[in-house]
Amino acid sequence: MSKLTVTTIAGVTSGADANKVKIESGHTLESENVTVSGTSTFEKSISVGTTTNLISNGDFTTNTTGWTATGSAIAISSGALQITPNSGVNGFANQQVDNLVIGRSYIASVVVTQDAGALSRLYIGTSANGNQTVNSVNLGTGTHSFTFVATATTHHFALVVGGGTGQVTKFDAARLTEASKISFPAITGTAPEIKQGTTVNDFAIATNSLNRVNVDVSGRVTMPAQPSFSASYTGTNGFADPISGEVNVPFNTTSVHPNNHNIGNHYNTSNFRFTAPVAGSYVFLVHMGHLYMAANEHAVGEIRKNGTRFAYNYIQPTANGYDCLNLAFIINLAVNDYVNVTMGGTGQYYKGPSEMAFAGHLLG
Repeated sequence: MSKLTVTTIAGVTSGADANKVKIESGHTLESENVTVSGTSTFEKSISVGTTTNLISNGDFTTNTTGWTATGSAIAISSGALQITPNSGVNGFANQQVDNLVIGRSYIASVVVTQDAGALSRLYIGTSANGNQTVNSVNLGTGTHSFTFVATATTHHFALVVGGGTGQVTKFDAARLTEASKISFPAITGTAPEIKQGTTVNDFAIATNSLNRVNVDVSGRVTMPAQPSFSASYTGTNGFADPISGEVNVPFNTTSVHPNNHNIGNHYNTSNFRFTAPVAGSYVFLVHMGHLYMAANEHAVGEIRKNGTRFAYNYIQPTANGYDCLNLAFIINLAVNDYVNVTMGGTGQYYKGPSEMAFAGHLLG
């Protein structure tokens, strides 16, 4: 590894610290693969990354130079790229981008200023007009951004209008920039990163090359890998309480209802248990809608932690009618603790997923 030793610096006044390197305002220090060892202090602000646009003529100020039309006519209209597809085919304006680095993240963005047929698209692929990397359709007017990882040194950036009968669509501000990031190299595995998110103004924390925490430009925080589930019951005859004792409520699916999900697959649809993958506070919700209950029929629902009652609810109507049993609690769990729902009593429950639900989510 080469070492840089600074002996004199042009422009340093007498008495200045000879161990400091001074970069004047407006100057640029360019480096590649620099390693800084020991404790370092950076005063004032630091900017990471680049705003250099890898697309040429992405602002379409005066002409279409750099863009190749396929199945379309392209022209400049009011400072935007106008694409008019030929009848019955997709219309493309394609630009080949070279010298990408395999494995690095890039952000592609474009503004759609007119979308007459609601068929505007952005394709990015490793072949001309290909869409292997980004395939986004029906963009609509507005600004659109997408993040991808380069799989080859050459990719093709294509502005597209879906096949039809010559819908006029306009694009502007086409951008392709390398995503900014700070990596924390590890001896084994994939290095965690702090980086730009899905757009140039978003922020993300990533592990194993996946974004785990996202903060958008409006400050909204999402954690797409946060353990969470929503389970339902799909029996054909509804679920009946045992006359004596208690049984596990068979919430046996996480896929039939629009709200059903099982992020991380920590809920088991065979034994009806959620098992905590990490220690933390979890919120659990249970909703069970009763069929018609006769007066003085009763139902007891329990949330159990590791087989022991944590909380319960008891209902017993004094007149004939319908009712529902609900439970909502925050429970502290250690790794591999499990939670399930049991029921006892004399009632009968609906079979539909809208009436029978068990859900949980890691709060933190």
